[in-house]
Amino acid sequence: MRFFNLSFSLPTTFKSMVEKQITKDKQIDIKDLDMNKTILNIRIEKPFTSAKKIEEYETDDNDIISTLLNNELRFYKGGRFKESNEEYDLYIYFESFVRRYTVSEDYIKTFDGIYKILDKENDLYESLKSLYNQVQ
Repeated sequence: MRFFNLSFSLPTTFKSMVEKQITKDKQIDIKDLDMNKTILNIRIEKPFTSAKKIEEYETDDNDIISTLLNNELRFYKGGRFKESNEEYDLYIYFESFVRRYTVSEDYIKTFDGIYKILDKENDLYESLKSLYNQVQ
């Protein structure tokens, strides 16, 4: 939406953003994101670690994947945010390609831009943090 030569984006959810990106890229022809058929597994890494070995959490559990992707976290493209070292890389493995989303408390980075979190509580970030800490 444009108003006085300023650009605004409407809030969206994580699942809507992933579906829109897949449809836009024409990687998979899907009407709805089908967890059982479309997504093989997910992997979570923490990019800013002091450990020499990269630790990761990986699962193909449909309940966990569904919980992450159906998160109702609201965010919009653009906006001001403070860069953070507390980020988690979420890799979603689809049938024929992989998507990476970098999630922090204040933003989500994707291949097509940065999205500012609108909600006070970032449940997606907290879920990734909790899952990743299971490997510690």
